[in-house]
Amino acid sequence: MRAGYSVMAGTFRILHVDDDVLTREVVELSLGRDPAFVLLSCASGEEALDVAADWAPDLILCDVIMPDMDGQALLARLKSDPPPPSFRWCSCRAAPTATRR
Repeated sequence: MRAGYSVMAGTFRILHVDDDVLTREVVELSLGRDPAFVLLSCASGEEALDVAADWAPDLILCDVIMPDMDGQALLARLKSDPPPPSFRWCSCRAAPTATRR
């Protein structure tokens, strides 16, 4: 556990990156209800790079498929910044599927 980390104090920082506004709203409604989390949302990889550099999130929850900079490219850019930041990474992707009747 990182020095100074306290879930009870609400200092577990989550950076959510997704180009879909509805997904960002659902995550904000879900995680924002828990006082243990401090949540920031970004609409793009470029925006996330700026926020992550200044905010130092504990967890980055990132969409895989986004325009301009996808989740893989964002992770590579974050890891290449000197010194590499310390964070946990979780990526996800929602894909529509056909429903069989």
